[in-house]
Amino acid sequence: MSADIPAVVRARMNAHLDAVETQLASTGVPREKRRSIIDDLETHILEMVRASDPQPVTEDEINAMIARLDPPEAYGTEEIAAQNSPAPLKAPGPVDLRLCPGAKRGVFWIALAIVAQLFVLGALTPRTVVVQPTTTGSFVQSDVPNSAPPPQPMPAPPTAPILGTMLFVAAGAVAIVAPIVGTLFGWMAVEEIKRLENRFYGLALAVFAALFYPLIVIWVGASIVWYRAVAADSAGPVSDRARTLWTIGAFASAALLTAALCWVLRRALPGASIGGKLALSR
Repeated sequence: MSADIPAVVRARMNAHLDAVETQLASTGVPREKRRSIIDDLETHILEMVRASDPQPVTEDEINAMIARLDPPEAYGTEEIAAQNSPAPLKAPGPVDLRLCPGAKRGVFWIALAIVAQLFVLGALTPRTVVVQPTTTGSFVQSDVPNSAPPPQPMPAPPTAPILGTMLFVAAGAVAIVAPIVGTLFGWMAVEEIKRLENRFYGLALAVFAALFYPLIVIWVGASIVWYRAVAADSAGPVSDRARTLWTIGAFASAALLTAALCWVLRRALPGASIGGKLALSR
């Protein structure tokens, strides 16, 4: 269709398009955007030309058409204003929180430690193999606790199976190492959630992993000290006053150590109480 346009009309169109492009270039509009604007403007002028009646379009008619368009001086100002204006602020959307990986690892290691310690405790529980007569006069072996006096004790085999020994050693190592690893992961998770609270949740799990075994050590240790000092009368009878003092001292020390742990944890979470933080955790 552009081949049907008279040369004088095409020259007038090109002059207007060149003037617009020069104006855009002078205002600093990028080349790609200038080409897009010029192509759109040329298409619009060609549509006006094709819709004109009668055909072909004369020079006066193309001048009248271009006069109805924006002058070249009007181009470039809106593009520059759009480049210099700040981008519109987006409304904050919902934050996609994730469970803190450190909290998950801490709880996993704490659970693994509990299982390993129960296994070791069960393996260390003493049991005696005895031989009991049956109604037919033969003898069978059975396991009974030490509390039941065996009528005919028979010693257990001198060596345990290799697989059982390996399991016991592995469980013992896990029972010692896992509480330390789980506690460390718990404290690191508390710090990570505090530092990236807009990305992670799971503070309750992190606090559980951080305090579970330290509190057990504190209170079990206090109970052992109290029992050896008060309940076990190996050194003779204990007076009521001494028993009271030992009881208060042992458990007051445990309470102070617990309060110190909570204070350290509170220092790791500035700006909110532990209870408030736990209430916000999922």
